[in-house]
Amino acid sequence: MSTARRSARFSIEPRFFLLLAIAVLCASPALSQPSQPLAPSNANALAKLDLPDAPDAIAPASSSLLPEPAAGQGLRSRFDILRPDEERAKQMASPTTKNILPNQLAPRLNAGAKVKLGLVSGATPFSVLGWFLSAGFDHITDGTPNYGVDKGAFGERLGAAALHGYTEEVFIDGVMAPVFHQDPRYYQLGHGHTIMRRGIYAASRALVTRSDDGRREPNYSMIGGNLMAAALTNAYYPQVNRSFGETASTFGSAMGGAALSFLAKEFLSDALTVIHLKQPRN
Repeated sequence: MSTARRSARFSIEPRFFLLLAIAVLCASPALSQPSQPLAPSNANALAKLDLPDAPDAIAPASSSLLPEPAAGQGLRSRFDILRPDEERAKQMASPTTKNILPNQLAPRLNAGAKVKLGLVSGATPFSVLGWFLSAGFDHITDGTPNYGVDKGAFGERLGAAALHGYTEEVFIDGVMAPVFHQDPRYYQLGHGHTIMRRGIYAASRALVTRSDDGRREPNYSMIGGNLMAAALTNAYYPQVNRSFGETASTFGSAMGGAALSFLAKEFLSDALTVIHLKQPRN
């Protein structure tokens, strides 16, 4: 009976995300068109900074799939070349920081730095919270993986959630991002944009990202990493959860979870400020 309930719950989600991922991959020629060039002086200045692209820099003027700020706006935010070196150093994010704040500079990541990012980001407090939430929800609903609902089952689910979540980060950041030369970090839009624009932008990061050289393209790193992590669950999930349909369901859930995590990264700081648990950002 529990298997029937679980199958009904996940019958639509994996198909939806699989079809959506295939549609994005098929549209890759259009999504990977080079961005509009900057003026020569600005382009040369950015080249000297050796920094990756961000959502509000070198972006096309408009896009129905990827709502982003106007081209060149980032020159006065993350890539402000007129700041003193000391001030820029204070705004520089760590190479192991995956969530880049508005007006924060981000160092370019080579392959080794991306591997380190995956190893570190896989066990952050935010990630650990996700393990507990995932294990708790599946335990209450007796969902995948089907360990039952006794006390020992929660521990097994928590261990499986931790292993699955950690391998996702390692595969996405440390394996796929170097292979496809993509920047796996999330760049917040922040204030100055409508809530709808920020929400669509955040959710779309699961399927659309930027390459190391600033080209907008399908998020091969996210899709490939989640596929690898989902396939690996066949090595440690219960036998009943080891099939193509179960793997597709795990992949679909992972893609949906990624979209939700980006939404949380975009709006969590604002929510904490509203309930007075965090000081407003200047």
